[in-house]
Formats: sequence, structure tokens, C-alpha cells
Amino acid sequence: SPVYHVRLLYAEWQTARYYSMKDKKRALSVKLLYLKELKEGGDKNPQLETEINYLQKRIDNYDRDIHEMERDANIGE
Repeated sequence: SPVYHVRLLYAEWQTARYYSMKDKKRALSVKLLYLKELKEGGDKNPQLETEINYLQKRIDNYDRDIHEMERDANIGE
């Protein structure tokens, strides 16, 4: 049935998107941790603070999106 194949492709796309977002969030978290350590080391660069804020917003957005996907698909229960 064509509907089955379309829904299967959509489900595979959603799954790939979910794992991609988790990987991107993990990479951003590592970078954020590194920048925070630089800041605590005494680096007073204002660009550093801007980058930290930007990364935190992106991580928060990924968290929200991942949580919504998990809620909608009942993942992790």
C-alpha cells in the first residue's frame, strides 16, 4: 500500500532527525563546557560570553524539541 510506505518513510525520517538532534546537542554541550572552563580560567573576552549564551540557547531549543518528540512518541517510558 502506498500509504504504508509513505508513513514508513516519514517515521524513518523522524527517527533519523531525533538521533541527529541528540548528537548535535551532545556536541554543543561539550563545546559549551569547554567555553565555560575558558571563562572560569580568567578569559574576559566579551565574544566568549556571547558564544556561551548562543550555545546555551541552541542547546535549550534542542532540549525542547527532543522532549516534544519523546512525549509525542512516548520514547523513554
